[in-house]
Amino acid sequence: MVAFGGIIINGLVVKSGVAPIYLMWLSLVVQLAGVAPLAYVPIELAIHGEIHAFEILIGFGIGATSGICTIMPSRVLSQVLYKATATGALSQSWVVGAAVGVAIENSITNSNIDKYLSDTLSSQQLGLLRQSPGDALRVLPSDLQDLVLFTFGGSYKYQAFVFLSLTCVQFFVVAKLWKKADYEGVESEWSMVL
Repeated sequence: MVAFGGIIINGLVVKSGVAPIYLMWLSLVVQLAGVAPLAYVPIELAIHGEIHAFEILIGFGIGATSGICTIMPSRVLSQVLYKATATGALSQSWVVGAAVGVAIENSITNSNIDKYLSDTLSSQQLGLLRQSPGDALRVLPSDLQDLVLFTFGGSYKYQAFVFLSLTCVQFFVVAKLWKKADYEGVESEWSMVL
């Protein structure tokens, strides 16, 4: 869905003539429409179908936002050297952001495992659970399987709240890009809405 969002939004930028900043606002709203309800889904053993709809919205919103960010340097900067530097920095920031996201996710999951399962599971079971949750679930008794699943569900919920917070921060970042002169249609080399 991420790639699809990027393709669709770039097509809209090229064909519609709508200022990219407005489409970035739209993509953030779509992303928020997926993240906000996902953070409030109850923790249950069954996975509800609406979760997948929320994930589709999130993927489309992320793809659309990153698609707009990919074309911004070529529309904003006039010198080729600056375009190359901006595009390279954008690619590096995605990799760093992904690494930070995985670190946050692992930190939340490991904290929940330590908090809720360290008194119940042996150190060997905890090690297996951290390395391969699926294998650990197969060897655990059914009553412990439910506890482990609820613990992972709680971790997922915390991760969704972190993601919701980061999505809300993006609104402030885009607001910083949106200048009054841009809104009135005054063009400049550094304008983000050409």
